[in-house]
Amino acid sequence: MFARLQSIEASRDFPLEPITEIRLILGDKLNHLHSWFRKCRPDVLYVMMKCRSDTDYCQHHIQKVVTFFMSMRSFSRWLNDYGHTLHYIYLNDPENCQSITGNLERVLAWYPGAGGACQQPDTRGMSQSADGGLMVSKPYTSSGQYIRRMGDYCGSCRYNPNLSTEPNVCQFNSLYWHFHDRHERLLNSNVCLAMVYRNWDHTDRSKREALLFKAEALS
Repeated sequence: MFARLQSIEASRDFPLEPITEIRLILGDKLNHLHSWFRKCRPDVLYVMMKCRSDTDYCQHHIQKVVTFFMSMRSFSRWLNDYGHTLHYIYLNDPENCQSITGNLERVLAWYPGAGGACQQPDTRGMSQSADGGLMVSKPYTSSGQYIRRMGDYCGSCRYNPNLSTEPNVCQFNSLYWHFHDRHERLLNSNVCLAMVYRNWDHTDRSKREALLFKAEALS
């Protein structure tokens, strides 16, 4: 499946209207409810891309990468169906620089008078809207340990994701458990969360209370 996704060539259909703004859509911004998409503007070009810098910067399961790329494809089809102008750079495009910065600089060079724009990260919109909700199986939450494993955000942080309730513990740990405790009645029957609630049930009661108290102090 991954090879098949790579084999599709990028479209070379470029807009005839003068482009005044180029809007970059990254994989964590796949939300069709965003104000950008309420009206089709012929002077706006949307740019989406797949890059090796996204697939290789840390270890991923191949299923995760394929799902991520399929969500991008699904969202790009939605943009086309609603009449938005889109340039999509595929992973195996010979002109793909394999970096977001390099590809964006190349596209901006095609339209020297155009400005650039990008949304803030929107993981909630991504998880709920990228593929119309077909593949959403559980809440998009994570503890500090997961964040550390999946990126390089924790390198210079003074908080420790390996701790639980100590003063310098990563704040995401208590917030993670507080969320799942607060919504246990709604989520504990979800098979994808069975291990989460099993671990929570086996946690010492005093430790659970300390985690919840710490999270409530943050809110």
